[in-house]
Amino acid sequence: MQPDDCMKHRSPTLKDKDICQRLLVSAKGLVQPGYDLSSLSKAEYPEKLLQLLTEASPTIDLAQLTLNVDLLRPPEGLRRLAGNSSKSLPQDREQFRTALVKRTDSILRSWHSLRRLKRKGVLNRFQVVWARMGMLERRSWLQRNFPDLPQNAQASIHAWLQSPTLESPPNSKLFFYRLLNTEILSRDNILAELLEFRATHHPAYLRDLDGRSIYLGVYCGSLVSMAVAGTISFPMQQSNDTYDFTWNEAEDLLPDLAQAEPPTVGLHKLGAQQKIYEWLVESVQLLPKAIVGYSNELCCDLANDLSVLTRSLLSDYHKPHDRVSITYLHSLLTAALDESLFDLAQVRKHPDIWQEWVQGTGWEHVCRTLFMRIDVFSTLVTHSTSLQQEEGYEITLKGNNTTFRALVAFCCLSNSLITDTVRQLPSHGRWSPSKIKNESMSKLLQLLQKCDPVVDFIPLLDVMMVIDDESKSCASAQRMPQQLTRVLHDLAVLAACERELETHCRFAEDIASYAKIVKEVTEEISATKRPWKMLIGATLNAIDAETAHKLTADVCNKTSDLAKRHQRFWMVFDKGLKSSADTTTQNILDEVLKIAPENSSVDDGQAFASLNSAKPPAEPTQTQLKRSKHHRGHNRRTEVSQTALGPSQAPEMSRRLTITLSTQLQFWNSILAKSSEGRSHLKWTDFCAALAGIGFKIRPTIGAAYQFYAECHQRTIIFHKPHPKASLPHTKARREWLDRLTRRFILQMPQDLGVRTNDDLMKSVENF
Repeated sequence: MQPDDCMKHRSPTLKDKDICQRLLVSAKGLVQPGYDLSSLSKAEYPEKLLQLLTEASPTIDLAQLTLNVDLLRPPEGLRRLAGNSSKSLPQDREQFRTALVKRTDSILRSWHSLRRLKRKGVLNRFQVVWARMGMLERRSWLQRNFPDLPQNAQASIHAWLQSPTLESPPNSKLFFYRLLNTEILSRDNILAELLEFRATHHPAYLRDLDGRSIYLGVYCGSLVSMAVAGTISFPMQQSNDTYDFTWNEAEDLLPDLAQAEPPTVGLHKLGAQQKIYEWLVESVQLLPKAIVGYSNELCCDLANDLSVLTRSLLSDYHKPHDRVSITYLHSLLTAALDESLFDLAQVRKHPDIWQEWVQGTGWEHVCRTLFMRIDVFSTLVTHSTSLQQEEGYEITLKGNNTTFRALVAFCCLSNSLITDTVRQLPSHGRWSPSKIKNESMSKLLQLLQKCDPVVDFIPLLDVMMVIDDESKSCASAQRMPQQLTRVLHDLAVLAACERELETHCRFAEDIASYAKIVKEVTEEISATKRPWKMLIGATLNAIDAETAHKLTADVCNKTSDLAKRHQRFWMVFDKGLKSSADTTTQNILDEVLKIAPENSSVDDGQAFASLNSAKPPAEPTQTQLKRSKHHRGHNRRTEVSQTALGPSQAPEMSRRLTITLSTQLQFWNSILAKSSEGRSHLKWTDFCAALAGIGFKIRPTIGAAYQFYAECHQRTIIFHKPHPKASLPHTKARREWLDRLTRRFILQMPQDLGVRTNDDLMKSVENF
């Protein structure tokens, strides 16, 4: 597949006259946003109109931004959403409207019951009792009283992954009870917070949260679709005594309200809400009666072990529907940018780390990944910094204002960069998605890599949580190559950002204004350059096929000295960088070239002479040559894009802060001592304890990646737990742990250790 295949439009079958007629009728809705249709020929009219509709319609854009659902280019599963499946359940207008009214009335009654229970103090008693239970007690109580609850929030996805081997579609309850699962509800105070949150806010504001799994359920065939035309809309303004909706029965693909949904999806989302609110009312009345005899000791579940993905998932349970935390986004993105810059420096400086990266995946793909990771996060950090300066640390949404426009731009940019990140997944070798032994993990990664429309039904956050779960259960996953672990971590960060940003979609007021904003920000993104992406694309294209062949041979020649191969590689590659740089990328080139390989002693001419000598390094195998040939073609076809928001240079990292190391002195003394005087290996657990002693909390991200966040310092650093022994040799620990810390902090030690300033630390590190 060519690199840009997943960005191309997937055209539907336009032979159906009804579909063409609906497209033509919808053309009138494109006039106000400023789309010119007069220049289209008759032959290209349907296809071009379809493309413009996709760009302009919030019905489609909202789905793409939140769930990436493409309603105009559906596979068979998506056709069910519009009621076009042969398995659709026929329903007339009155039956369908009656079903809508019954479900909204039922939800409203349950909500009022929950509010009454709050006024009577029942919710408060529930919270007190729930806080006195430990996690195992909570889970046991939930399983005993509600045996039909799913075990985790991704139960529907696991069921879908297994569905090809099943004779019937997955149980429909899995798609209705996504929020209600024993794993999440038994954590900390989540259930109590959910009850309080739901009693406070009108259900109409939370319908999308409750119905996240509906698209997948309809696609799987677990939720029947209905042959009912039109769209359903739910206004943002609702009174306490009403749950209003609008059913537009017209065939127009451009509804009046941006929050419109296909009838099948709208009805099933109401069904999910109905079940959730009925369950909440039942549970809050059951628990105080069932808890007699439990311990009255207060139990405290530590939240320190919640992963970044889980924290984002928990926002569905208590996060206000009109808030976006720019501080949280900026923290995630800055830490990811810091890691990507550090990884490039490590691969350039140290031969053994370089070898870990290039083995099994090819040098071209590794170099592209190293640069593209910096490109993605420097672009987003630039935008989050600007947004934080202009709008503040937390944004309150109010509709189509300046703030709303800024969030639309950020969301559009973030989603486009998700596609760039997915492309960095290894495309061949033992760790390519198709070769991973864990079936569920392999299938999801393949679908992501191919940009398969099937995964458009699943939020990226849920996809990454399933991958994380599967990787932990797969013993071989502990030996994943560096490149794959980094790309998965990047996708997890982007998924968390996507979840935080999606809130803005519910505040789109009308089609014309929303389409205009999307059109404008898309043009702005396309007009701005991304120098990191430009530089690596131009460099890989500048390296001719013969040189690339020799580089591949030299990289694969394990009989040659590793340090010399490492030096030769970067000498040749840097010459390509220099020849490809222009005024836009020169600043980046200068920064990259400052990071020289260890003990660099080979000039450019010597490097090329070595590669072109009469006795070249051992020839690569036929398999390696095929892979190299494949990647050369892959890179040649790649057009160097110049799209981004932000300046041409990556934003500078925050200034370093001073930290006094007053605890865990034995560990700090060991890592600072000369290798001959210290321990041969340093343990991961000791390292974590040492960072905890200076104020850091640990947040798992995905796989072996952990975020270390210090509220007192407002700093986040990412470290990867070493495998398989959860320890590092002394020298490597100094390089990967100490060097990383001293990039962000000035570490001060007590005088009795003999190391007082960061300069002393850096000199100590450089000795290795």
